[in-house]
Amino acid sequence: MNSDRIAHIAQRVRHVGDEPDGCASFQLASEPEKWVQYGDGKINAAYPLSKHPAALVATLGGRLEAWESGCFVTVADVPNDAVLIARWVDTYLRWVLQSGADAPVTLRLSRFKGAAALA
Repeated sequence: MNSDRIAHIAQRVRHVGDEPDGCASFQLASEPEKWVQYGDGKINAAYPLSKHPAALVATLGGRLEAWESGCFVTVADVPNDAVLIARWVDTYLRWVLQSGADAPVTLRLSRFKGAAALA
């Protein structure tokens, strides 16, 4: 676990909490197709696997809302704490998207209207 990366992710998550329509996007700098978004209490992420993500979500926390094999996963009811969300994102980047703990992540804040930006 990279504490610097977690701190940077947590900082962006806190900013999202300050914006009613905020969305934070985290992308592997060298592989932009590997991404995670957080906003409106949900996480949406690239999901390159074909295996059902129920066990993964049970381990990381939250409630599986939607998924498509090899495409995306959406998780609702994620922890309501910036550091816990940052750890969730960091773990997902390492376990599912196969990033190294020190892999550079591009962080971006944006605005969206409801869950439409996350789907």
